[in-house]
Amino acid sequence: MPGKLLIAEDSRTQREVLRAHLEDVGYEVVAAADGEEAIEHIRRGGVDMLISDIVMPGMNGYELCRQAKQHDHRLPVVLLTSMTDPLDVVHGLQAGADNFLRKPYSFSHLNSRVEMMLHNRNLRDSGQTQMGLELFFLNQRFMITAERQQILDLLVSSFEDLVISNQQLRQQEAELAAARDELAQQLSEVHAQRERLATVLASVPQVMGVIDLDGVVTAASHALARFVGAQGPAELQGRQLREILRLRHHTGEEFAREERPGFMTMRTGEPADIGRAFDVLADRADGKSVPVLMQTAPVRDRAGRTSGVVVIAHELEALSLHDPLTHLPGHTAFAQRVDTAVEALTETNAVVGVVVVVLDRSSDLSDSLGKGRMDRLIASLADRLREALELPVVRQHVDGPSAGYLGGGEFAVVLPGLGDEAHGVLAADVLRRHMAGTYRIDDLDLTVTLTAGFSATAAAGTRSEELVPAAAAAAHLGTRWGGDRVESSSPGAVEGAADRLRAEADLRRGIEQGELQVYYQPIMSLENGLAGVEALVRWQHPERGFQSPADFIPLAEESGLVVPLGWEVLRKACEQMARWRRDLPGGGALTVSVNLSPRQLVQGDFVERVEAALAASGLSPHALSLEITEAGVVQDAEAATAQLHRLRAMGVGIAVDDFGTGYSSLLQLRTLPVDTLKVDRQFVDGLMTDPDDATIVSASVSLALALRLRVVAEGVESAEQAEELRRLGCDFGQGFLWSRPLPPGEFEQWWLTARGS
Repeated sequence: MPGKLLIAEDSRTQREVLRAHLEDVGYEVVAAADGEEAIEHIRRGGVDMLISDIVMPGMNGYELCRQAKQHDHRLPVVLLTSMTDPLDVVHGLQAGADNFLRKPYSFSHLNSRVEMMLHNRNLRDSGQTQMGLELFFLNQRFMITAERQQILDLLVSSFEDLVISNQQLRQQEAELAAARDELAQQLSEVHAQRERLATVLASVPQVMGVIDLDGVVTAASHALARFVGAQGPAELQGRQLREILRLRHHTGEEFAREERPGFMTMRTGEPADIGRAFDVLADRADGKSVPVLMQTAPVRDRAGRTSGVVVIAHELEALSLHDPLTHLPGHTAFAQRVDTAVEALTETNAVVGVVVVVLDRSSDLSDSLGKGRMDRLIASLADRLREALELPVVRQHVDGPSAGYLGGGEFAVVLPGLGDEAHGVLAADVLRRHMAGTYRIDDLDLTVTLTAGFSATAAAGTRSEELVPAAAAAAHLGTRWGGDRVESSSPGAVEGAADRLRAEADLRRGIEQGELQVYYQPIMSLENGLAGVEALVRWQHPERGFQSPADFIPLAEESGLVVPLGWEVLRKACEQMARWRRDLPGGGALTVSVNLSPRQLVQGDFVERVEAALAASGLSPHALSLEITEAGVVQDAEAATAQLHRLRAMGVGIAVDDFGTGYSSLLQLRTLPVDTLKVDRQFVDGLMTDPDDATIVSASVSLALALRLRVVAEGVESAEQAEELRRLGCDFGQGFLWSRPLPPGEFEQWWLTARGS
């Protein structure tokens, strides 16, 4: 419905933008910079609608509307306003306005409003409107006649504006809610970062703290607490750093606030000038003022803004104790690190170990190489030692190892957070082996070996004066016995570690060479006979003969070999069951249960690997059940739930093995997609003789029935046990009553015999 539109707008930019849009839509547009110019256009005629801003210099929009209506009372007038005051509507009605358009407006809103106003004008001109309507608005009476039908148009559009305003408010509320949630997430992340930082600071040996922009300590190291005489880092949190750590110029004069290294970093967002911070005196807890090297670094938030400062104080006396040849802490500084690690002992089972590594034939090498070449060899050995500390095999057993140089070709390493002494001996062996080998010293290729000594403690009161000499004595004893070995102040630790290494290597070889075989034990329905089998791994060692799972499964779990072993068992079990379901007479309904290690369950590609085993064998997911121990469910419940739900959706069964021996709760059993409980054999064994075991079995079966789960009793050895289990409502049983675990060929014979084939 094209027409000629008149725009009255004093802002040239807004006027031209509005003109361009309306012309793009298809209207003819004339524009006026003020009310007087707009009246001239109206007097010349041909205008179909006036769109005017209310606030203009000289003649405002209301007055322009009045004069326009006096000249042509049928001319539709739309006023542009913020409508912050309800009286704007009244003023518009009094002036004769037909409509308002609230700023800021969208062009789509403008288009519909213009089209509606032109359409209503045509209706009025053709006499298609009602004769009259009396309206009371804000205590004023208005008569809507055919000539003033525009008042109703105005009220309708005002209601439309209110609806739009309400929608915008709802959108703003949603945006504010999202912003609130994001802020809560950011606060949670900041809290988590502070907790992680506090954990790190608790273990570092340096005098170190973190302050916020107000100079308040948010985290501190144990070394800082000791330096200022506090009981621990927690005592320093929330206090001003300047009240805790007094710093002065080397002359003894107090620092001005703007000269303090931390303040300079807050102000500039850059580390403090090390040169200016070098000559600083700090008061220790013993009252002595000592020279320190202050270093600072900014802490930044996600937006890159400085939110705090890390402050580190190095005692120059301690720095001077670093060995200049190896750049490792010397004897005194290393001893302090050992003492710090021992003082941090909090867990009952935690162990701190010390390793001393010595160069075999050190005296002979020194005599033949001379001082210069010997020094270069020592420096190269130090580099190898630093590399060895980063090896995964060391890091997986040690919480933050730290090295030192004791002089005379003796290197030392402190090993905090050991699980036991055997892990420390293993780490010592890795360190010395990595340091051994061939070195190019000037024009010579030297092949060297080293011996490591090890000592350990789990007692927080032990001192470095006991641990370091004990490890050094063990190392020198080893060199006298031929070198290239590990010795310990506790001989049993070395022997146990060596046995473990041999056993682990033997098991890895057995897995790789296919010595571990899958046996199958029948799972019987107590009502209808054979229902399926459980796949059980067995090891026929070429030298030691048949190995019980109790001899190698714990080692496999601890070493991580249970993961490749578990996938190999699953692969073989799926292939075997697919063949049996296809080839054995009456075997089409058989199922196979495979034990699952918690280590497998937490692997990221766990579900995909199960799917791959099923696809490669052609076995239906409904023919496979995966068993996880009750302890494994408890340990990995949160991580396991999503994985197990995916498998259950595929049709794979999930069973809790050895039920009654762990600590799972009813909530966990209801949350996890379990369909079967397996009652542990130790309770079934006492079912007929021990009232406590009988009660546990009965309760386990009742619990399973209440949760609508199937029950499998393990270790059934007598017909009386089987009958009692059936009476209790148990669904299935397995045990020597029917058969021991059998290799595939023997199981097939058992199956044919049991069927009478």
